Order: sequence, then C-alpha cells, then structure tokens
Amino acid sequence: MAPPSPVNLLAVRLRGSCRLAESHRSEPQKEMGNGPGGIGALAVNWKMHSAICGCGELLEVWDMASKGEEDTTAPQRLQILRGHTQMVTAIHVDWAQGLILSAAMDCTLRRWDLRSGELLKTFPVLSGEIRCMSLVDDASVVTGDERGNLQVWDLEGGLVQRVLTAHKVGAAGSGQVWKIGTARL
Repeated sequence: MAPPSPVNLLAVRLRGSCRLAESHRSEPQKEMGNGPGGIGALAVNWKMHSAICGCGELLEVWDMASKGEEDTTAPQRLQILRGHTQMVTAIHVDWAQGLILSAAMDCTLRRWDLRSGELLKTFPVLSGEIRCMSLVDDASVVTGDERGNLQVWDLEGGLVQRVLTAHKVGAAGSGQVWKIGTARL
C-alpha cells in the first residue's frame, strides 16, 4: 500500500506566529507573522501559495512558495499594509478581484487593493469591535461584533444596511445562519 500524499498544514497560534508544514514531516517548514502583536487573523489561498496575516495592527501579504532572503525556511513577505491602529481581528480576501477587507480592535472596517496595497476606504464601526466577517456578494459583507450583533454592510456606500441580534455574547467566527433578505433565522 502506497503512503498517503503529503498534505499542507497551517498552524496558527493566536497572538503568536504561523507555521506551515507538510503532513509527512515532523518539523514545520516555514514560519511567518512573528512580529509584534502576533497573528489575530489569517486568510490563505493554497492554489496561489499566498497568505495574508493580521499581525498586530498590520496586514502582511506573503508568498508561501518562495524563500525569504534572510531565512531559507521562511516564505517571502511581499508587502505590509498599514492603517489600523490596533490588532487586526478579521480578514476576508477576494483573490479574483484583488481586494482585502480587514477589521480591527480600532473599530474600523477597511478595504484594500491587494495588488498595490493601497487603502481604498475606511468604514467606522459604531457598534463595537468586529470579530468575524463573511462576504455575501460583491457589494455586501456580514460582520459579527463583540456584542453579539451581525451587521450587513453595503461596501459601496459604507453603511450598515441591517443589524441582527443573534447572540448574547460576542461573535467568534461561527454562529446562526440568517436569511439575509428577511432578517429571519
């Protein structure tokens, strides 16, 4: 019987570093995001060998296939995006459109151009820190905050279209599923 094919694994330690390994090896092969504040959020595209880490208040864009200049086991950091003033807590990437959405403890939601690193828009969040988010379509995103609310955002206008109270405590990456058009479970 042939051994199983190697599988890429990614281990992330909250407020720590991110280590990339292969299932058939005992030691991590690459490490990234080991800066101040550690990792608060992560988005990975395995087909493109790319990752975006929310490292403290920064967004770091990584090429996981290449080797860094300083450390032969490290991936290559392609760019650093600056704009948040506190730890990044959620990231969503539209790899095809080349857009990044990030949220942080500074109570902002930000939209970035992935290719240039340019900050395109900042949305103030009035209800609390965003803890998680999911893109609904090209023009809308749902965010979950520390108070347990879900907000449906219009990304063009930068306004919250609807607030849904789903939890008694803050959202943390998963939760109830809502029918967006009616705000019903």
